[in-house]
Amino acid sequence: MEPDEIGGYDQGILSLGRISQETPNVKYLPETTQVLTGHSYLNYFLANIKVVDSHVCACKEETETIHHFLFSCRLHDDRRSVFRNAVDMANLSWPPKLADIPQSKLLWEAMESFIKQTKRLNKPKRQ
Repeated sequence: MEPDEIGGYDQGILSLGRISQETPNVKYLPETTQVLTGHSYLNYFLANIKVVDSHVCACKEETETIHHFLFSCRLHDDRRSVFRNAVDMANLSWPPKLADIPQSKLLWEAMESFIKQTKRLNKPKRQ
């Protein structure tokens, strides 16, 4: 298992120490900031702070971590094609290491597009 896979996906990109002055000029939207910090509206984080009861994703297949959401949740497969194509264009294998994404403007923008399309990281509406 790669070090990123042990805990980095759940902690966010910043915990991996991969954001630097060499990082391409990328925008930090609220939704992408969640991926950077690991503080997100995904069930893994929400269950840890006792906002929801379960870490499990709505797909019922596994814990809803950043890694699961970005790369493998079947509920978002139809929106992931641009992101997957960008990874292919960058000559990386799927899924890429989370730490590689901010190093490429192409990957960052593709990830950002995927996140926006899913709306999964949008602030939940109060009931």
